Amino acid sequence: MLLLAENYQVIVVELRGIGSSAKPPTGYTKKAMAGDVAGLLDQLGIGQANIAGHDIGAAVAFSFAAHFPRQTSTLILLDSPHPDNLYKLPMLPVGAGVYPWWLAFNQIRDLPEQPLEGRFDLVQNWLFDQLLEDKTAISPFDRQVYARAYNSRDAIRASNGWYQAFTEDI
Repeated sequence: MLLLAENYQVIVVELRGIGSSAKPPTGYTKKAMAGDVAGLLDQLGIGQANIAGHDIGAAVAFSFAAHFPRQTSTLILLDSPHPDNLYKLPMLPVGAGVYPWWLAFNQIRDLPEQPLEGRFDLVQNWLFDQLLEDKTAISPFDRQVYARAYNSRDAIRASNGWYQAFTEDI
């Protein structure tokens, strides 16, 4: 982001349900969150923007470009399959490597909050340790910041709302 900021105005949006943003009970479809971004751009008087998204944020960026094409100058998607390909992800291990079991687990309503409240860092650290090529890329301090952001029942429910909306998003 610092490199981009040398030539562009960079706005990093903390999407609905993540970090210190609001955690409403509904509104986690990528279309609704793309509407949040469009509303922010309108409020800031920005008519058109280069939109980038990473992981699930890429699904929001994709939805933004699809629903607000006049506000989209460029679309950049990182580390995310096309929404339709989510149906093709294996939920059980196939050969070596990590399979995305958490996508199915996080779609179960009301269950993940129960075992993970106050312990979300167990899943988070497992994911970091399994998926990071460079395990030192996220410092112990950064891991603590993530844990604090996700350890509450509301944060787990809200972040899982992203996953629970996948069928509507697709």
